[in-house]
Amino acid sequence: MVAFRHKSMPYTQKSLMKMTCPRCNNDLTSTYEEPMCIICGFVDYSYTQQASNTSQGVINSATQYVLRYIGSSPHLKETLVSARLRRLRHRIVHELDCPFCSSTMKQTQLSGKRRNPKEQRYGCDKEHRVSLLPTSDGYLGWK
Repeated sequence: MVAFRHKSMPYTQKSLMKMTCPRCNNDLTSTYEEPMCIICGFVDYSYTQQASNTSQGVINSATQYVLRYIGSSPHLKETLVSARLRRLRHRIVHELDCPFCSSTMKQTQLSGKRRNPKEQRYGCDKEHRVSLLPTSDGYLGWK
């Protein structure tokens, strides 16, 4: 019994597992370009790879980060902040949820203060302010 695929049906990993070689009836294996039989060497050159439409970039990955408090207040020790990445003109910045009122925070500038070069300041509409700083472990925390 010989198994051929229909021209309009694209290959999937499952359909390759079920396909058999027309020469020796062994299973076809998936290679980089096309399916082939490792026993007799048959190669199906009519295979066309389906291009994926999803981009796996940093922005499109929908990753949400959870940041811990690294300041000196014992009352905020257990408070977490969630952050996402978003594009701002030609750079990528964090977008935070305010730990006090849960509204969206946007990046602002520090005024009149010499800051740590790696510090990022964020503020919400209710004028709550949060700073993001790298920790000694290399992670990002807030205060």
